Amino acid sequence: MQVSFTLLFCLMGIVLTGVLLGSASYLRDEYASKNRSAQYWLVSLISTILGYFVFSYAISNAPNDIKGHSFLFTIANVLYVGGLVFQVLFCHVLRADSKKALWFACGFLIFFAIEFEWSRGASLFSFRVVQVAVISLLCLIWQFVNLARYVGAHKSLQLKLLLGCTALEMLLVIARALVGTKLGAVDTIDAIPAPLLILTFTFSACNSVSYLIAAGYWAEQNTAKRVQARIENEKVKGLLLERDTLIGSLLKANKNSTTAAISASMAHELNQPIAAIDVNLFMLEKALEEAPIDVKKAETLLGSIAMDNQRLANIIKSIGAIFKNQPISYQSTEVSELLSSITRIAGPDCRSKGIALRVIGNQNGLITVDITAIQQVLLNLVSNAIAALEQSNTVGKIIEIETSILNADIRFSVADNGPGVPSQYQAKLFELMQSNKEGGSGLGLWLCKHIVTEYGGMIFQENQATGGAKFTFDLPEVAKNSSSIQ
Repeated sequence: MQVSFTLLFCLMGIVLTGVLLGSASYLRDEYASKNRSAQYWLVSLISTILGYFVFSYAISNAPNDIKGHSFLFTIANVLYVGGLVFQVLFCHVLRADSKKALWFACGFLIFFAIEFEWSRGASLFSFRVVQVAVISLLCLIWQFVNLARYVGAHKSLQLKLLLGCTALEMLLVIARALVGTKLGAVDTIDAIPAPLLILTFTFSACNSVSYLIAAGYWAEQNTAKRVQARIENEKVKGLLLERDTLIGSLLKANKNSTTAAISASMAHELNQPIAAIDVNLFMLEKALEEAPIDVKKAETLLGSIAMDNQRLANIIKSIGAIFKNQPISYQSTEVSELLSSITRIAGPDCRSKGIALRVIGNQNGLITVDITAIQQVLLNLVSNAIAALEQSNTVGKIIEIETSILNADIRFSVADNGPGVPSQYQAKLFELMQSNKEGGSGLGLWLCKHIVTEYGGMIFQENQATGGAKFTFDLPEVAKNSSSIQ
């Protein structure tokens, strides 16, 4: 009988050692990620393995008196009960982590170790059998309840099998407790009755199977994570492919939108010189039809047409360079000369519509810019002011172009005494394709901001307290921070 017990516990220890080694690959990552359920199960398995080997060693070296090596048997029973307790914690933590449960379990094991060692000299073998059986039953009931609740909410075949195995262990422990209550005096290992031996062998086998099933659970979890990782990898690959496709589409759209913006901006800015050429050609035709021909008038008209034609060429060159980030031909220009060109171009249109165009402020200063680009900014602002005044019933319509020195910058402002800009349009006034004018293209102010920003300046709008809109932009006396300057 002594040999049978020794071999049984040794065999169970070897089997569970194999389970431990087989589960190492699954548990390594779980343990590293501080998964408490994995940690508790690992402690439970190691405790049970050590318990079986200590039982085997104690029985093989025990004298015929069952009270011999009492301390080794106490250690073995504490390790066995510890295995059950930590397996319960494993099941408990599946639902909710609790450090209180851990402290309670550790305190209970210390109390059990002390109490069991004391009872070995103060009580019968049957009492200890029933005591361990009752503790085992309580642990298994707690384990069963936790598993039942967890399995109800999660689909896991292995845990369902573990639930069934736990139920079987509960029945075996109950039977072991009943047999223990009917035991007489047992002073030697050979005196242990056969029913108790059979129940002990069966329970040990069932307990080992429960660990095998739990190892299967970790394998199941590992497989699920690998599948999930594969799915996530496929999703990431799909997203990366979608990203690359989107980037390609955006690059194509950006190229198309840049081309469209260049075309629209050129069309917008070329309207003025083309209209001026058209008017001058009409007047030239009239002059040529007169007899005698007024040569001086014809020469003047031809000069205006040539000047507007040069403006067309300069606008095309300037806008193309701005959008393509090409080097632009910069010139140092007197502010007064720049303003004179504006009044010369816009003056006739203002006079024909009964609008006074004034230039005020400090006109001294030198700026290094592309004259055509800054001309277009000022002409756009003046053109917008003319359009606003045309829709206004204001008496004494005035547009004022004012310049001033502000630190190291030269400030330009174009103000009118029209209705001003409605508040709902002010936030998006300089955005592309945004316009508060009926039939407006939404390009003029956006292009103004684009050009001013290229020179390291800034542009803003405000409504005047006396009525009308005022657009202001600052330029360095020598333009800096332009990406096009070389």
